[in-house]
Amino acid sequence: MSPPLPQSTPGTAIDPVELDWSEFTLGPNDKIRIIVLGQPELSTSVSGFGGESSTRISADGTINMPMAGIIPAAGQTPNELAHTIKIALSRFFKHPEVSVAVVEYSSRRYYLFGEIANTGPFTMDRPITALEALSAGGGLLPGANRGQAVIIRRDGRGGVEVLRFNALIPGADGLVQVRADDFIFVQKSGVGTFTEQIAPYLSTLGFSISEYDTITGN
Repeated sequence: MSPPLPQSTPGTAIDPVELDWSEFTLGPNDKIRIIVLGQPELSTSVSGFGGESSTRISADGTINMPMAGIIPAAGQTPNELAHTIKIALSRFFKHPEVSVAVVEYSSRRYYLFGEIANTGPFTMDRPITALEALSAGGGLLPGANRGQAVIIRRDGRGGVEVLRFNALIPGADGLVQVRADDFIFVQKSGVGTFTEQIAPYLSTLGFSISEYDTITGN
């Protein structure tokens, strides 16, 4: 029997949450469609800037729009970006009506590794749970320790959170929402310890020594 995983990080909430779209802000390389009512030359869905039906947010998180100029897009929701564009165009038009729709999310990714059919980065185009993330990876391999899986998450404050969930029996712990840049790991059953199995991945993914200790429970 495989040794138990380290306990979830103290204070880390693993209760199921209602899937939240508010976290889905725009980011670099997301493809969007902009419509300015009555101004087809400014609308990507008609003639557009560049003659395309959509435009991608640049690597620095901006779009360059005729008349409006360079507009910061990353970190905004589509509605917020529409409002930002509206303000920029208000210098030239009275009460411009602007809408922004996402054609393709490319900036938000999570990562699967361990005993999962398909590992690597996966793009999130909607809010998903931990169990849905595993399903997107084709499910678990026959030798996986299905009863114990972990989400490894940087908390944005220099720390790391570890969330355990059961991939065998659907329950509240598996309904936690996956966030951008989460790492989901499932170990192989009966072969070595959790620490031994995850260590090669952590070094490859660039986790520091202090983060390593938090994840492995050392």
